[in-house]
Amino acid sequence: MSVLVLPDANVLLSRTVRGWLLDLSSELPGMFTVNYTEPILAEVVDVATKELDLDGGQVTRLRDLLSDSMVRIDSFGHGKDSPYDDRDDAHIHAAACDHQIDIVLTFDRGFLDLDDEVRDQLTYEAMSPDQFFIQVHDSAREAVRRIIDRPEFFRSLGVPTRLGAAGCLMFADRVEQEMDC
Repeated sequence: MSVLVLPDANVLLSRTVRGWLLDLSSELPGMFTVNYTEPILAEVVDVATKELDLDGGQVTRLRDLLSDSMVRIDSFGHGKDSPYDDRDDAHIHAAACDHQIDIVLTFDRGFLDLDDEVRDQLTYEAMSPDQFFIQVHDSAREAVRRIIDRPEFFRSLGVPTRLGAAGCLMFADRVEQEMDC
């Protein structure tokens, strides 16, 4: 049975993290399924337009890539019971609970720093992309190798450095070790 993953917008906004997430998903069909909600996509589009200074065509291609690569969650509650301080993320909690999501991927400390008592009551696990990629590597190292061995893989552009800069330091070390093999 496929693990259901719901990435927060902050995960999808990182080209490096998004690339690895979607590449691993395609390399490992059935291992995990990446899901999204329209509010998550709306936030990605908003930030990409305003803060990343992407033009209309770039934003459209990004939105199309994401919607074509993931499974949409169409209905979910309002999230008023969300344990997070950030009300803008209540829909993530609601979608995760209503659709039996296994893992919420996020860089948001509000999700990641919940105390153990609250975490134990959740029906899903909040995890950083770095933690998730390490778990994938540990259970499917060959998929990481296949991505590294692709002709289009940019070894010369410092992939481990980009992963580290994107907040995935442990996975960056793993990728660097794989590249040295």
